[in-house]
Amino acid sequence: KLAASPGGSISGFNLHSFLVAVVGAILVLGIFRLLRRE
Repeated sequence: KLAASPGGSISGFNLHSFLVAVVGAILVLGIFRLLRRE
């Protein structure tokens, strides 16, 4: 439950927030690694 979903469509919104969290984590890790390499 990363974000509050008004209405309560748990399955769809849960999957969406999960994908957003995974993509965000990958982007942050990628940027962090690039910054650390300099």
